[in-house]
Amino acid sequence: MKLFNDAGYHAVIFDYNGFGESASVDFEYPRDLVAVAKAVQREFSNLPIAAVGASFGAMRAIEAGGLPGCPFDVVVAEAVAPSLIDFWKNYPVPAATLRGMTMLMPRYEERLRPTFMLKKYRKGSLLLIHSEADRYTPPEHGVAIAEAAPQGVIIQRLVLTRAAHTFAIRDEPEEYRAKVLDFLGRHLR
Repeated sequence: MKLFNDAGYHAVIFDYNGFGESASVDFEYPRDLVAVAKAVQREFSNLPIAAVGASFGAMRAIEAGGLPGCPFDVVVAEAVAPSLIDFWKNYPVPAATLRGMTMLMPRYEERLRPTFMLKKYRKGSLLLIHSEADRYTPPEHGVAIAEAAPQGVIIQRLVLTRAAHTFAIRDEPEEYRAKVLDFLGRHLR
């Protein structure tokens, strides 16, 4: 938050349903994010909107951008996997559960897969941040996401060397700050 406030941006933080203070109702996390963005848009109709997320939040932000009426102008996605299965591949039980869910409910799983929802974008800009030190979401995940982007969607990448999963701003603050603020300055209009 401090990074964005110090740079002159307004920022909103919220919990997805089932996390923090909110009740667990369903798994429609991308819709939750769109609802928050629309509330911000109603309050500040003259300002562009960016979604900034890490890991789970980054996946949901990319998916939300593919939903009708999503007001995001840009997405900054740190440590994002192309799918839940890709993220959980090192953990046999969750990975098997997700593969089973995919077989039973393929349409539902698609909505929770960034590479599928990104194909619904018609425009927009995404900054994908990965680190060579991240064992959960390595830089190859960014390649897979970038390859899924349709024409007209701008993809930029930042590949760090030392940042642990979801800790880019802590582990490589200068690189993170410079790239994120430059990206927002160029694409958030």
